[in-house]
Amino acid sequence: MTELGDVFTAINDYPMADSLLRLAEAIYEGRDVPKDELGDLYMKLAGYSYQVSNYNDAKEYIAKAFNVFGEEDKEQIGEANLILAHISGDEGKPEESDSLYLEVLKVFEEIYDPPHVSLAELYTFVGISKRYLLDYELADSFYQKSLRMSRQLYEEPHTEIAYTYNHIASNFYNQGKYEDTIEYGKKGLEQREAILGPDHIETIASASNVARATANLTRYEEAVIAYKDLVKRMENLFGQKHNYVSATYNSL
Repeated sequence: MTELGDVFTAINDYPMADSLLRLAEAIYEGRDVPKDELGDLYMKLAGYSYQVSNYNDAKEYIAKAFNVFGEEDKEQIGEANLILAHISGDEGKPEESDSLYLEVLKVFEEIYDPPHVSLAELYTFVGISKRYLLDYELADSFYQKSLRMSRQLYEEPHTEIAYTYNHIASNFYNQGKYEDTIEYGKKGLEQREAILGPDHIETIASASNVARATANLTRYEEAVIAYKDLVKRMENLFGQKHNYVSATYNSL
């Protein structure tokens, strides 16, 4: 149930993810459960809660996970701090987010030999935090480091490579380089559509990057059509009570 709950989170089937993870939690309650199993469940509940923008629940499950893990569980503690870093970034606390990412980076560079999946992913996250702190050059250096490592690890198209392309596009957008934004946004979009289909949240994120750059190039009719389509797709995924939906309405 725990593993399937995580899978359903990844494919955006949130009602199924919620029911499976909550049921697993109810089964474990009051029982003598191995700490690795219990910690794994709490981490997956935290990840699910973060994905649906329920940050308070995510923080509570991470606190429970910290109570289960010991000092020797460096990887799990790093993953927990990673979710906290994501939340801090979403809550508009870039310095706190950056500090947490760098703390995780120290741990991951100690325990993993490159090229490694978790390192490649983390370099992108650090790039994101540097972009939020307006250090676009340093952000790009981390994105490029992630891209090089990801290409050592994966064949294209791949979701991790697409994820990095999307954030390279965002970095260009923040610098007002809208043609470059569209170029890299479309690279990520093509890979995500090929793997995830048109209605996955990551595909939608790439399409949104392209749409906002299109608007800033004053191609307004094209942008309006794109945003109306994105609103429909997001509402199908989340309903109306989600920060991605409100942000897309705002862009429209």
